[in-house]
Amino acid sequence: MPSGPQARLRRLLQASLSPGVLAALVLAGCLGATGALWLGARAQAGQELEADFNSRVRELVNNLDRRMQTYEQVLYGVQGLFASSVVVDRAEFRAYLAGQNLDAHFPGIHGVGYMAMVTPERRAEHERLVRLDGDPGYRIRPDGARAWYAPVVYLEPSGGTNRHAFGYDAASEPVRRGVLEQARDSGLPAVSGRIRLVQEEVEPAQSGFLMVLPVYRHGQATGTAAARRAAIDGWVYAPFRMGDLMAGLGGARAAALAVRIYDGDAVAPAALMYDSHPGGAGRRS
Repeated sequence: MPSGPQARLRRLLQASLSPGVLAALVLAGCLGATGALWLGARAQAGQELEADFNSRVRELVNNLDRRMQTYEQVLYGVQGLFASSVVVDRAEFRAYLAGQNLDAHFPGIHGVGYMAMVTPERRAEHERLVRLDGDPGYRIRPDGARAWYAPVVYLEPSGGTNRHAFGYDAASEPVRRGVLEQARDSGLPAVSGRIRLVQEEVEPAQSGFLMVLPVYRHGQATGTAAARRAAIDGWVYAPFRMGDLMAGLGGARAAALAVRIYDGDAVAPAALMYDSHPGGAGRRS
């Protein structure tokens, strides 16, 4: 006969192997395995969601970068027009931009224009010559004496709200003047901070910005910043509205993102230039 402890152990094993206990053990094991699989699937789904989000953001940023590079090339083309001509008059400027077919090929751009560098001594003569060139109501505005002026002389297309820009002196406003000086001194394209375009007529106005490229007088040295300041003759530029620029950029994949764009490094309401979902919530780039 087995001893007392052996008998108790045998009875315990027999009880443990009863159908009810076995079912409970199997259920616990299945639940444990299912939980582990669920946690693994959840982690994988989160990783896939994060990867998809990052992919959409990269695609949007790359599309925006390519679009801005395209606009930059447009300005280089207009800069070349001035470099290859003794004088670019209004008709020649219009004919050149008409061939570019901006509305069809360059979505988001609000036009391409030219701002002349005008000293106070040349202001009256400059206004007279522009009036003779086909804009009889032209004058530099706003009024006031400044060290130099950068009025909009040409802008294509010239109709619609773009008419409001003619004669406007970009040097009269600090953000615009800053980007003109940056482009003038570097010889390279420059992009302004957040501005309100003079073309804006409705409220709330879209945030805007300018891309500018300097034009220097023929035959003058431009090897140093000082030389470029002395040789500056004007700027070719493109005005942009942020909402128009971002519309349709990236297609359906980008449309699923909630995007905010700020001017500079500050994430503050005053610096907000674009919000794809005003007042909405969600993940943002």
